[in-house]
Amino acid sequence: MKHYIIPFILCALLFTGCIKDDYFGESELANITTFKIKGQINNSIVTGDLRDTGYVYISISNTMNASELEVELAVASPLAKFETDPYSYTNFLEPVLIRVRAEDDNIVKPWLIVVSKGDAPKQLAYSALDQWFQTSYSYTPYGSSTPVYAYFPGENSQTYSPWQTPAQATRLASYFTTIPAPSESFAEYAQITTGTYNLGAVLKSGVVGGALFTGIFRYSITHAPGVGSDPNPRKMIDFGVPFYQRPSSVTLKMRYARGAQMVDGSLNPIYPSDAEGRPAIDSCDVYVILQNRSILPNNFIRIATAWLRTSDSIGTMSSSADGMVTLTLPFIYGEPTAAQLAEKPYLKIGGTYGEVEFYKFTLVPGTTDEYTKTLMPEVYPTDAAQQEPDYVIVLFSSSAFGDRFWGAKNSRLDVGSVVFNY
Repeated sequence: MKHYIIPFILCALLFTGCIKDDYFGESELANITTFKIKGQINNSIVTGDLRDTGYVYISISNTMNASELEVELAVASPLAKFETDPYSYTNFLEPVLIRVRAEDDNIVKPWLIVVSKGDAPKQLAYSALDQWFQTSYSYTPYGSSTPVYAYFPGENSQTYSPWQTPAQATRLASYFTTIPAPSESFAEYAQITTGTYNLGAVLKSGVVGGALFTGIFRYSITHAPGVGSDPNPRKMIDFGVPFYQRPSSVTLKMRYARGAQMVDGSLNPIYPSDAEGRPAIDSCDVYVILQNRSILPNNFIRIATAWLRTSDSIGTMSSSADGMVTLTLPFIYGEPTAAQLAEKPYLKIGGTYGEVEFYKFTLVPGTTDEYTKTLMPEVYPTDAAQQEPDYVIVLFSSSAFGDRFWGAKNSRLDVGSVVFNY
């Protein structure tokens, strides 16, 4: 498979390299499509018409200094250019004017970056999981000409949402593992499922675990199993979003039913007598982790953990939210005790099979979508100064070991209405 994929990619690149830049006409678009400030709470982009002034509205917490901010990511329309380097701006005490020049060189559109302070929210946006928008990621089922699109919790692609799914990669399997249920037009909850596909089994990645998480999925073909040198799914997810509160617990509605047969990435069954000691039954993962990422240069600080991993059936599967149960998971602040680890061994940093790991993504200068990835080991707080969170990672997965390509087909986790308690 590797031998066929690489020549295909090279041929495609060579072919596109022969097309003149203006073959299809030069674009008039001069929009800002992404503008993020490190540590921001919310972000909304108002494009307006072709020549209208565009606006980027960003909110930051009251504890941040608006005169010493860092632009994390700025992206303009394809082939459009910023007239000044957006990464050079640090002072946003007043609205900052940035102009974008379209590819056709005729339109120069002004943009105002407006940063305001506010109290850090106590809840994550769209955490009711009843509002979803259609993304650009799609697949076309075999024998059909109608594409199927993925959905993310939120309003639209121009309004900040902390939630994403791995739809960008799972579309290669011709289905999406996370969908709004019961339908796109009237969602009550997220339906998260585990599937299998035979082509993936050739590359030892035939299990596709469903997931909904806070963060950004940064898909790269160089990390696809059988193509890249390091097929680690964790290196494709930039987990976590800025968050500055200390909740005591998290309440959610959920139900879970595991699939019948546990298999590995080659779709070989895993039995209780497995020589490698791999789990023979599937489990769901529900966890919320509070971290501090600003104090230590080489570590993320694990401040608190709320976690549920279970293979037991929860709730009643149906076509509505009526079969869900309401669970409240307490946050454990600091290092878990021996008794807590005996009850829930996956609370330990690293997890049962070392699957709990997080990476720091650093944008490669001069690019908009290439990142270096650095493993950031977690440590527990050692003093009072390390007790304040600035990031939260939320993960819902229908297969706890899906990132190792272990799971059971048709394992299903439904989640709705996530609320932090104080």
